[in-house]
Amino acid sequence: MRPYFTNRVSFFDPEIFGGFDAPTTHPSMFFVGIQREAAPPICFGQSRLQRMRIIFVEPERVSGASEADGEPPFELLPQLPALPHRRALQPRLVNGEILRGENDELYERIGNRIRRLRILTAGPNGEVIDVARIDPPQQDQTTRAATEAAPAKSDSSAQNTLVSASFRRLLAELGEWRVVPFGSFKQMLAPQLAHPERLRDVHRLPCHVSVFGVTAPQRLEQLGKVILGERAAGQLQLLTPSLVMQLQLGSVLPPPQFQPAVRAHGIVLPGDRVFHLRLTNDPTAEEVARERGAPGVIAPGYNDASLNQLRTKVPEQFVRPWEFQISGEEALYDLTCASTFLGSLGNKLRRLIHLVAFRCELRKWQMLLHGKSADEQLWSVRPPRGGLTHRFIQAWAQSALQLAGYDAHSMLTEWQIFWRRKGV
Repeated sequence: MRPYFTNRVSFFDPEIFGGFDAPTTHPSMFFVGIQREAAPPICFGQSRLQRMRIIFVEPERVSGASEADGEPPFELLPQLPALPHRRALQPRLVNGEILRGENDELYERIGNRIRRLRILTAGPNGEVIDVARIDPPQQDQTTRAATEAAPAKSDSSAQNTLVSASFRRLLAELGEWRVVPFGSFKQMLAPQLAHPERLRDVHRLPCHVSVFGVTAPQRLEQLGKVILGERAAGQLQLLTPSLVMQLQLGSVLPPPQFQPAVRAHGIVLPGDRVFHLRLTNDPTAEEVARERGAPGVIAPGYNDASLNQLRTKVPEQFVRPWEFQISGEEALYDLTCASTFLGSLGNKLRRLIHLVAFRCELRKWQMLLHGKSADEQLWSVRPPRGGLTHRFIQAWAQSALQLAGYDAHSMLTEWQIFWRRKGV
């Protein structure tokens, strides 16, 4: 195993996806993983972020990783799927420093800016790629909000259409990720919380900041209805120079235009900027879920629509009952026994006795993963014998399930049962 800090190959050609599937050499005989550094964590606001490093992991190192002493564990990254099956993915090369939060979420740090990472994958030449799933085409946010907020009267509809054309978005659609104190933006954030009374002013909340530039005189309330809808219209606020400094937006916004010093109450003029904070997750909802014994809220960056789209079944084209050697109940029993202390110890001893054979199967599995879609990597490439309980292969499977759009928490067990029934 050796550290790997920079991406050697630039694969972003004029054709966006061209470089991903056109490696100049055969697939490398190593895995790509991330590992915690020995350096102390850094503080970002009130959050503690642990530095992570990118490493190359040889198959021999993976097979003996569970027996290593005194070295931080590492996490294997799944391979980027092949091009024909990547239409619903949006890959991006990771160039900055990788950080891990207190809840195991990953971030990329470039200078003083930190952005959330979605799903980390390994490129064909060892690159580290951040992948975001693209939702099905939806109506434009501004047009959709204007349609929902427009009354039935024709004159009001025309007025909303005029207002929607009198502003422009200054940041990306998702916005900039920031951690803000609750007390400074209570009026905007309280309506988005399930129980705002449980928070104090000093609590810090993760948000996405959206900024809009005004191009025509209009009422702030009417502009809020067009952008955010009828219910959240009051959450849109004027962006002042002091707020730009507080939210650290000076480096990402274009130079400000002339802003008039005299204005009527509730009226925004050309050159003004308005902003909105959108919570990435609600900590008060997590507390309610824990109290009721329900699962926690979904991770930041995923909405209810994406939750409904998560897959929870094995694709039918990969289910061949004649290949199953045992029943699902027997497979589940074997996995339950393997998760105990004695079962885990027995698996480690078997892997140690058959170390050479395990390394050969691990190398073969790695080679067969190359150039296949995420579904084919999961359901058609046989894992190494005895590797279903290997913690690093489990980490790879969980990342690959998330990359393929499955509910990784529940489908990891289904993946293990699927291959256990086939004799793995």
